[in-house]
Amino acid sequence: MRTHGATRQFHILSLFLLALALFVLGCASPEAAGRSDGPPDWVQTPPRGDATNEFFVGVAGDSAGDVAEAETVATAAMIDEIVRYMGVRITTDTTAEARASLDEFESSVVQTVRQTGAARVAGFRVVDRYVERRGEAVTVYLLGAYERASLEAERARLQAVFQERIDAVALPEQRARAFEARGLYYDAVLHYLEAAQAAATSEIDNAEIRFERNVNSARNLVSRIRLDKLNDNLIAMVRESFPENFESVVQVNGRPVAGAAVRVTYKEVRGGRSTTRTTTLQSDEQGRVSFEHPLPQVVGSDTVTVGLDLSRYMLPLEELGREYRSYLDGLSGAVSDTRVVFRYDVRSRAAEVPTGVLLYEADIAGNLIAAATATSSLQQELTAADFRVQNLSAVRSRATGMAREDLLSLIRAEYGGRIERVILGSAQIDEFDEGDGFIVRVSGSAEAIDLETGEVLYSTSGFQRSRGASSNAAIQAAFRMLGSSFGQDFTSRLP
Repeated sequence: MRTHGATRQFHILSLFLLALALFVLGCASPEAAGRSDGPPDWVQTPPRGDATNEFFVGVAGDSAGDVAEAETVATAAMIDEIVRYMGVRITTDTTAEARASLDEFESSVVQTVRQTGAARVAGFRVVDRYVERRGEAVTVYLLGAYERASLEAERARLQAVFQERIDAVALPEQRARAFEARGLYYDAVLHYLEAAQAAATSEIDNAEIRFERNVNSARNLVSRIRLDKLNDNLIAMVRESFPENFESVVQVNGRPVAGAAVRVTYKEVRGGRSTTRTTTLQSDEQGRVSFEHPLPQVVGSDTVTVGLDLSRYMLPLEELGREYRSYLDGLSGAVSDTRVVFRYDVRSRAAEVPTGVLLYEADIAGNLIAAATATSSLQQELTAADFRVQNLSAVRSRATGMAREDLLSLIRAEYGGRIERVILGSAQIDEFDEGDGFIVRVSGSAEAIDLETGEVLYSTSGFQRSRGASSNAAIQAAFRMLGSSFGQDFTSRLP
């Protein structure tokens, strides 16, 4: 009956046991009968190791006299002794670090695993075999020799492999505890997360327990890291730099945290569309984080969010199996809570600059429409935004067909000293459909120009479609909506 190695777990050792068993059985003598001169000395007194070899004995009996069965069990017993020889010393080196009951339990499991570590056949041989019969029962004795150089090399290999698996978790965790003891919580968090990832991706026992312990340690420390604003409620002019950067500080118990990664989330307008963007910064030696916002392109209020960024360490953990994900919820929440939100306003100097408005409004044939609905609608939007607006309708008839430079010269002559900017544009009916009521589409463009220099400060274009019970109602609505759209664009974007 086999008495050792019944609970061996690693597949490496299973392969080794099978290979070594086949090797032993293949090398054993085919003679199954006992020797006529009695048992050899090593049956009673196993030989001690010498300078060349270490010796191992395997013994097993079978009450039914089955020599092959007894030999198989004896082989396994001898293999167990070999692995125990290598495993005991390896485990002794590692269990000394156990400090608590859970750690001691885990180390005990590791010790068991090490006793069943993978071994190799190189350097091993069966040097003698003895079969003893007593009635129907049979006992098989096997003597194996393992070349000391090969045995020590295999033991060193096992020690390196298994110690590497343990160290991948233990060493980052030890460093994390050391940083935590010094109050360096951010550095401790990074090492706890490193240890958690190593635990989850290793083959060590109790990996889930180690993972949970390190994630919880990281979460507890993250909750003690603070992000504080050093300024807020900044005001900038559209298309001009903010007067100062958005400043925050990362700290723990009033002590600055240097080298902490933070993610900045902000809005940016490109190509007329608002997009949420992110960038990652690091705190300096004073724990400060300084974010320079791109030039604002739109008038209005918005926010900048600065938060602790552990994505480099969190993403690999979030890609693990489901059994680990529940442990990450608390950590993710603590990271999300470690943030600050800045508020700011973007304003325009355009409202302070006297501005003239002149739009050429035409029907589908290009003829001037006297109503000037788009012009009035545009002017109303500017006035509502406190712009200083001057209607230039007095020169509309003379301006028809005039080149822009000539038109600017005309406006300078008529309104010089009273306005500094002018909004020039056109709007024309380009679609008209009577199939289902009256459907009208009006399209156009406009640009704000510095009257003195001729520089185009901002331009816009678009179209509006309207349906009405009458053609006049549809036309008026389309021009009114287009003028209003232009006005909103200028009030929000004109510098």
